[in-house]
Amino acid sequence: MLTNPAYKRLSNLEKHVYLCMDMAAAGKDVFTFPQACYEKEYGLSKTSVQKAVKGLVAARFIQIEESNWQLRKPNVYRFINDWKKKNLSP
Repeated sequence: MLTNPAYKRLSNLEKHVYLCMDMAAAGKDVFTFPQACYEKEYGLSKTSVQKAVKGLVAARFIQIEESNWQLRKPNVYRFINDWKKKNLSP
């Protein structure tokens, strides 16, 4: 993963949030990443995570399955693994 060109193009914040999401997902493709989790467990701010999520969605590392901000529940995310199979040029 660390040598993949698509991963290398991510910002340091996006890489960090992606790895934290991977740990929080515990091997599942569909997962939540609640604010209480990322603030307490990983020391991330809401603003940082929101910024990183936008970048990760744009880079097609994750997709938002359910946007639950109006329900005051955590969003539901899905990992997208297409980036691992493609050798995209920068």
